[in-house]
Amino acid sequence: MAERFSLNFERERLFWVLEKLESAARHLEVDHAEANNAPILWRLEHALLEMQAVGPRDLPGELHEQFDPIRSAMRAGVSLVMTDWEAEGVCQAILKLRGEVERRIDQQRRAQ
Repeated sequence: MAERFSLNFERERLFWVLEKLESAARHLEVDHAEANNAPILWRLEHALLEMQAVGPRDLPGELHEQFDPIRSAMRAGVSLVMTDWEAEGVCQAILKLRGEVERRIDQQRRAQ
């Protein structure tokens, strides 16, 4: 019973994280109308605002490392000091983590 609760809790948390990652990704993906012409630092700043409530505790242990660049950017904040190259790296980390969380949810669905 406790194991089932734990799996359901983890899955619900992953759905919540995925929702936050999807919101963040909308600011980053070029095909989104608002993001299309916006500078990368603006897009990243808005994406990180969507991610504020997410922390490593919300992810399985093996995904913590992928969250590190996102967490660092959230702590430091997006500023003019951050280069476009650094911002692009954080954007890619958000998009990659979204894909990993989607895969994890799919694996859990198939296991049931």
